[in-house]
Parts: sequence; C-alpha cells; structure tokens
Amino acid sequence: MTFNHCLLVLLSTLIACTLASENIVTIANGQVNGIVYDTARAFYGIPYAAPPVGNLRWSAPQEPQSWTTPLNATWYKPNCPQLCDLPPLCCPFQVSEDCLVLDVYTPRLDTIVTPRPVMVFFPGGRFEQGGSSTPLYNGDFLANRTQVIVVIVNYRLGALGWLADDAISGNFGFLDQQAALRWVQSNIAAFGGNNSQVTIFGQSAGGTSVFTHMTSPSSWGLFQSAIMESNPIQLRLKTMKQMKYLAHRFAEDLGCRPNDLKCLRSQNVSAILEAQHSSQTFLNPLMPLAAFYPWTPVVDGTVVPEQPWDATLAGKFNKVPFILGTVEDEGVMFIDSAFPNPMDTLEYNAFIDVVFTKNATKVKEMYPIPPYEAKDTRPVVSVMGTDYIWVCPTRYTARAMADITPTFLYHFNHVLDFNPWGPLYTECITAACHGSELPFVFGSTPLGGFAWGPGEYELSEIMATYWGNFATSGNPNHPYPVLQQWPQYQAASNIDMEFSIPTKPFVGYLNSICNDWDALGYDYGDD
Repeated sequence: MTFNHCLLVLLSTLIACTLASENIVTIANGQVNGIVYDTARAFYGIPYAAPPVGNLRWSAPQEPQSWTTPLNATWYKPNCPQLCDLPPLCCPFQVSEDCLVLDVYTPRLDTIVTPRPVMVFFPGGRFEQGGSSTPLYNGDFLANRTQVIVVIVNYRLGALGWLADDAISGNFGFLDQQAALRWVQSNIAAFGGNNSQVTIFGQSAGGTSVFTHMTSPSSWGLFQSAIMESNPIQLRLKTMKQMKYLAHRFAEDLGCRPNDLKCLRSQNVSAILEAQHSSQTFLNPLMPLAAFYPWTPVVDGTVVPEQPWDATLAGKFNKVPFILGTVEDEGVMFIDSAFPNPMDTLEYNAFIDVVFTKNATKVKEMYPIPPYEAKDTRPVVSVMGTDYIWVCPTRYTARAMADITPTFLYHFNHVLDFNPWGPLYTECITAACHGSELPFVFGSTPLGGFAWGPGEYELSEIMATYWGNFATSGNPNHPYPVLQQWPQYQAASNIDMEFSIPTKPFVGYLNSICNDWDALGYDYGDD
C-alpha cells in the first residue's frame, strides 16, 4: 500500500468518523441517529413520552422507555390520530396513537461554537388536526438563518387530547406540551442547545397553546420568551361545564356511558374519531362561535387556573418578552367553511342579532353591506370575524402587556404568489388567509414543491431573522442585522410591524375599528 493510499484511507476514516459524530447524538434514553443536510441536521420522531395507549389513553404523559440500539431518526414518524382537512402541507403522512414525539433541527455541528438558543413550536389545527411531520414545519431554514435549535412538537388531539369529565382529568395535549418542554430541559444540550434560552412559539391552536403556557404557572421556568401567531383570542377555552357536556355527547356517540373509562379505552381509534366528529357538530344556537373551536384545553383550576385572556388582563402571566400578531384575512377560510352557501342580507342580520344581541345595531353600523354584496355577505362577515376574533383582541392583549414586559406586535398582509391551499380553500388564493405567514417563518415553500414569487424569499429571510433574533436576545432587532427596526409596542404610539413586500413599521393598524370593539367588549357568541 502506497503512502498516498494510506493517507487517503486515513482521511476517509476521519471524515466518516466526523459525519458519524454529527449524525449520532446521545440523550437520556439512548443514542439517536439523525440525518445531515447541507446546512442543518435533523432528528425526526424522538419520543418524549411513552405511547398513550391502553391504560395510558386519557392519562398524563409518562416517561418513554430507553433503547439500546441507536434510534432511527432519519424520517418523519406518525402524527397523532386525526381527520385532517387542512391545506395539504399541514396534513401528516400517517397517524398513530404512538405519536408523542418531536423533531429537532440544528445548525451543522461545526458551526455550533456556543450553546444555541432553542425555539419550540406547537403546530396549529383547531386542537384536532396537524402535527410536526409535514414539509411546512421543516426547521432547516430557521435553524440555519440565525443559528438556533428548532424543536417541533406533536401532542394529542381532539377527544384523545382534550376530553375531560368527572373521571377524566383532561388537558392531556397540554400536559404533553409541558412534557416536551421538560424533555428540552433535560436533553437539548446534547444537540448544542441552551436550555436556559428557550422560546415557545405556535400558530392558531399552537398560538392558543402559547397563550395558555404564558398563564399556567406550572409552565413557567420552562421557557424565557414566547411568540403567539394568529391566536383566536376571543374564542375562550372550554370551561369544565362546557367540556363535560361535550364529553357526554362523545361517550354516547361512542356507545359508552359517560366516565366509563374501561369502555372508552376499549374502542378503536377509528370509532373514536367518528364519535369525536359527530359529537362536535352539534351547534348550540346561543353559542354560535364555540363551534369554531370545539376541542380546547379546559379551565380546570390547576393546570389551567383561569381563562388565559382574563389572567393576562389581570397581570397574571409569565413576564417574558412576547411577540404576537395576526394576518390580514384570518376569518376567510373559517367563514367560507362554516357557510358554504351564500349568506344573504336577511341571514346576515339574523346572524348578527344572535351573536351580538343588544349591540347588534352598532355592529351592523360598523360593517355595512355594500350593494354589490347584498346577495352574499360572507366577505363582510369574514372581515368582521377577523377583527373581532383575532386582530382587535390581539391589540388589546398587547396593550395590557406592553407596560409590564417587552412586547412586539405585528400583522401580515401579503397574498401568496404560490398556491398551497388545495381544493378546499380556493378562497385563499386571493387573500392573506390564516396561516399565510408560516411558509415565510420556516422558509419551507420550496420543500412543498412551490416557487417563491418576487420579493417573497427576501420576506422569508426578514421574518426568520426577526424570529431568530428574538429567540437569541428577547428583541427581534439584534444580534443579526435587520433592515427595519421593529419598535417595541406601546399603546400611545400604536406602532406594529407590517410584514408585506416591503416590510415596514405601521402606525395605527385598524385603529378606529379596534377602538370600537374595545368599547363594545369581547364577550359575545361563545359563552
């Protein structure tokens, strides 16, 4: 063997060892074998809790069993059971009750000089759909952009995650999220992360989850900053009374007596999903907005002490830096799904009367029907729903928090140049629909088989930089340079950040209409 040949073998061996050490991470339960991409590492489907099956169904999450051979974490694992009708990039490839896993994305190992900030994401989907295993939530771009560790968490959904009754404590999906955060505390250092620099973030139901963690003392200490995207704040969490009513309908539809855990646990997943769907389709005419969020965490007085919004307005929240915001047309997909046929003026007036009772006349004055929409008022209802459920209560929340903790408010109003919406949401092709910001935060558009339009890749870089900066410093403006300074929110100046092309600070977004809603209050339609 020649000297050069020996040198080549030695170099090949060294490279192989380097790649192996970059692929393999040792955590408390054993070794994990991930995959190395050009700019990041990924470790898919790491168990953070035992499979919630058998007697662990409708129980608090338990510690996962250890393994003796390296865990294959090179591809997605199943998400939690669901009937998914979200846009295609939000639906999982497969589902299973063995779903309490998380995905970890890190920068390349040789770029991690000091322990990196950690961003833990809770996906949305009305608390009954979605999960980590989709191209939309690939953390490669975000991890590489500002050198952060990204963790995407699965948690139990629908009846399996949120059922509560006299014999069923409830909040299992929320307890799953807390278990995942504790897993981060114990294990993220092995991936190059700093467990004392954790940011939680989430969108829609994930945003509601973030808000709930902010006001649940048992979650405090598990994170140091938070980002809440498109939380429908006005849709309150279920009270125990409301959840028990739903739980009884669910049990009856499943052929079980209420609180009969033996019977409930004996049912197969398909039957549970069918009963979940049938039980939640009942509409209480006195609570029409509650149908938009049938399964939620339940206010149990312990894990969730009170309604997160009430707690926040009373100053009872984790005083950590906070980003919160909405998108321009949040209500469009929900109104078109709830009302698939045109809503004429007569139906519009009846709907407003039922929801807003004594203040219905004022609401109609705020949202007059243009003559060209008299035969189909759904566009006006979508605008009203966006303002009342998302935008204005989000601003109200920012005002309550701004004098207590660093708070940054935004709105996103770019209509996508590509079409990820699928056949069920064609109305979103021309609107900045609920979830439109997600491909930009994660930079995941190319992974879904789509191409960025003019200026969109730059918008993605801008948003990922702000999000990563915030995770690093508690301020979206540093340490990585930004083109526009994002002002800290204050009620007096009323400046938020508008994410569009171009991105810029914006003064007084929907100021007049939100002032009207602030005066009317936000206690209509769901309790």
